[in-house]
Amino acid sequence: MKYLALVLLLALSACATPQKRIEKNPELFASYPPDVQEALKEGNINLGFDPKMVEIALGKPDRTYLRTTEQGTETVWVYVWLSKYTYTQSVSLSGVRGSAWVSVDDIREVPLKTVTFTDGRVTGIEELQQR
Repeated sequence: MKYLALVLLLALSACATPQKRIEKNPELFASYPPDVQEALKEGNINLGFDPKMVEIALGKPDRTYLRTTEQGTETVWVYVWLSKYTYTQSVSLSGVRGSAWVSVDDIREVPLKTVTFTDGRVTGIEELQQR
C-alpha cells in the first residue's frame, strides 16, 4: 500500500510541466532574458542558473543533500524515477514442511538528474544516460 501511494504521488507530480510552473510565476519568468526563458520552457537548465530557474524548469527536487568539500559546501538536488519490478522469492511456511514461491513487487529510485549548486548557482549537472 505504501508503494501505491508513492507511485500515485509521483504520477501527480509528473503532471506538473514547465508551462504550468511558468503560469504560477509569470512575473519571475518575465524577468529572465529570452534565452533563459526558452530553456525553461523546454525544461532545460544550464550552468549558472539559480534555484528558482531550476525549479521552474524541473520542479521541486525529490531529494536534497549538502556536500562539503575542501572548496566549501554545495547543495545537491536529485530528481528520481521510480522503477517497479517483480521477482519471485522462496518463503518458508511456519508449521509446514517445505516452502512456497511468492511474487514480490519492489520499487527502486533511479536518479535521473542531479543538480549541484555552489553559492546559489548551478555548478554541476549530472544526467542518467540511457543505454
